[in-house]
Amino acid sequence: MKNVFLLITVIVGFVSVMGISSCNKEEVKPTILTDSVVDIDGNVYKTIKIGKTWWMAENLRVTKFNNGSKLIHVTDKNDIDFPWQTLTKPAFCSYAFKQDTIGLGYLYNWHVITDTNSIAPQGWRIATEEDWKQLEAYLGMSKTELDVTGWRGENVGDKMKAVGVTYWFPSTDKYNVWGEDAVGFKAMAGGCRLHNGKWGNPGIGYTGMWWTSTKTSDTTALYRYLDYKQSKVFRAYAPLNYGMSIRCVKDDK
Repeated sequence: MKNVFLLITVIVGFVSVMGISSCNKEEVKPTILTDSVVDIDGNVYKTIKIGKTWWMAENLRVTKFNNGSKLIHVTDKNDIDFPWQTLTKPAFCSYAFKQDTIGLGYLYNWHVITDTNSIAPQGWRIATEEDWKQLEAYLGMSKTELDVTGWRGENVGDKMKAVGVTYWFPSTDKYNVWGEDAVGFKAMAGGCRLHNGKWGNPGIGYTGMWWTSTKTSDTTALYRYLDYKQSKVFRAYAPLNYGMSIRCVKDDK
């Protein structure tokens, strides 16, 4: 009888422990893979794997192609000689000619993307329209919205944005929009430069615009736009002489 009592005690204890452990079992979160990549200028970028794709977790800030040839750097001093709105050569600028002190990167015209010398780090490429749509789908955007122009994807924009006020100014309580950085993409509000050479207003801290490498016509290409008071992602096409940020993906092909 003594042995039987011990056996029953052991069984009851085992069941109790199993019950407790199953109730307290924590959800297993997927492993976040990070790395880095270096461009020809020596800039080091954080990278992150989102789904099956490696993305830069920072905006591009390189000043020359991989063959060493320099891009035209448009500044307030040479803007007369190199007017942004009429340039048909690869060029970049800083928003409102301000020094980039928080890593927002540069604004590039689309002619940078088509140059055969390549501006992306070795083994990487500028993100295509399909790359952006895969990212949006991974963050929960429905298939019916992916090809829509305008604002789309409820909260997908917030999931892309960097957290805090360093890269995005807080919106008013009316909008209640906050960056979540759900997958480490860390979208930054670097502003833009318009087709007429003027600066997008509002700019840094309020808006972020990124080229895709996908043209829609001889004079336009697709881009993405995020806004400090909007939780969705804007998809449309713009003239090639806009100035926008660039993100690159690892070329696994």
